[in-house]
Amino acid sequence: MYGNDIICISEKDLDNPITNISIGCVLFRESYRLMDHHVAAAIQCYNFGVGNMWSVFDEMERVTGE
Repeated sequence: MYGNDIICISEKDLDNPITNISIGCVLFRESYRLMDHHVAAAIQCYNFGVGNMWSVFDEMERVTGE
């Protein structure tokens, strides 16, 4: 999202394909930014959710020491 912008949508809004795709693009863009522009990590972040992705990184670091 840009700055402090907040988007309020309902579940019914997501029935509209244009809205649904637009929100998906916003979420993917944010995932891409959070994953430092790494496409594969951004896709996983989009699918898993940000919190779960940080858990994956924490576990990877614990196992590999990196």
